[in-house]
Amino acid sequence: MKTAVVVPTINANDDSVVLIRWHVADGGRVEAGAPLADVETTKAVVAIEAETAGWVRHSAKEGAEIAVGAPLAWVFSEQSESAAAESASPEKVEEGHPNPPAFSATRLSPAAEKLAAEKGIDPSSLGAGLGLITRTALQALLERGTGILPVSDETAGVAPALLPPSDPRRRERVPPSKRAEIQALRAGAGEGLKSSLTIYLDSAGARAAAAERGGAFLPLVLAELAALLAEHPRFTAFHEAGATVFHDAVHLGVAVDLGGGLRLVTLRDAAGQDAAALERRLAELTLDVIENNLALADAQGATFAVSDLSGFDIMQFEPLLNERQAAILGIGGDATLPGHPVSLTLAFDHRVLGGREVAVFLQALRDRILAHATPEPAACDRCLIDVPSYYAKFGQVGVMHHYTRPDGSTGLICHACLASF
Repeated sequence: MKTAVVVPTINANDDSVVLIRWHVADGGRVEAGAPLADVETTKAVVAIEAETAGWVRHSAKEGAEIAVGAPLAWVFSEQSESAAAESASPEKVEEGHPNPPAFSATRLSPAAEKLAAEKGIDPSSLGAGLGLITRTALQALLERGTGILPVSDETAGVAPALLPPSDPRRRERVPPSKRAEIQALRAGAGEGLKSSLTIYLDSAGARAAAAERGGAFLPLVLAELAALLAEHPRFTAFHEAGATVFHDAVHLGVAVDLGGGLRLVTLRDAAGQDAAALERRLAELTLDVIENNLALADAQGATFAVSDLSGFDIMQFEPLLNERQAAILGIGGDATLPGHPVSLTLAFDHRVLGGREVAVFLQALRDRILAHATPEPAACDRCLIDVPSYYAKFGQVGVMHHYTRPDGSTGLICHACLASF
């Protein structure tokens, strides 16, 4: 007896997944409940488990894109059945699909039907014999004006792919994580009235204070940001159908890109955690990204996003809003400049937030960060000797005088410098 292992619905908006790796070799044995394969959705990498024990026959190769509901593999109760199936089965479908089968009809997935309705497309205009068209393939067709290549259930339900263009230039399939990023940013832009404001600060003192506690600068910023967001719930709200919708929760989405595509990992209930706790959790989630083990729950539900490019000495940039969010913070900086200056750019939707409240918010965030810096001791304006060192050197004969600077502020000058003042 054989049992099909089909691709389940993992994300409601996903028509397909990408097969990342097999945990069981073709023809190998699997136990019930054991991981069979890892697939990548638009949110995370998820393990598919075998529901029954037996011998496995793959229906697709690693890297193939497989439609939701299509067979991922077959599990045979008898090894002889598996061997017979191997000799009778056609070549497994790979990414690119060099030999597409013919179809007698064209049909759209539910998500593709919704997209077609939104764009005013008559499905019959796509032509006959294309088989199942997913939202991803239809979106690609709209953007590039290129044909699509259908694949049947007989070839493991691998999702439609773009036909190669007539020109010889190389093309790469956009991975699910990048498609999710595009979709979120497109939805975030939508009909929003985007604007942004930037404020600057020298971060050397705050970085030094964080280092003394064994921490880094970013978690310090995240902790102060989360605490401030809890006091200003409009910054974690979003606009929908003429109304402002409040999450009333601070779940920070932090952009992580280690060269394998951008991921937004979620630090839940960040307002109740200090910098050390946020740093530990961020390290755990980053490791999950590296190992392709990021759970769906850890890639969803962010109410405010943060993107940090200061590690690349990018002084300032304007981040893009995400779907169902009204604001995002971009952190820039340049370690090669004196004081290690940092920029805090807050991009926001004017339908939810106003320029003045964003300016006040940024000032408050800057002040909270700078409050961590240890103030430098007062010193003589001329020779720059600090007060403790001065009295250690001159003892009772030393006198540090106060005076009014040209700008009206108060300064200090030691007795030695006063003689030539």
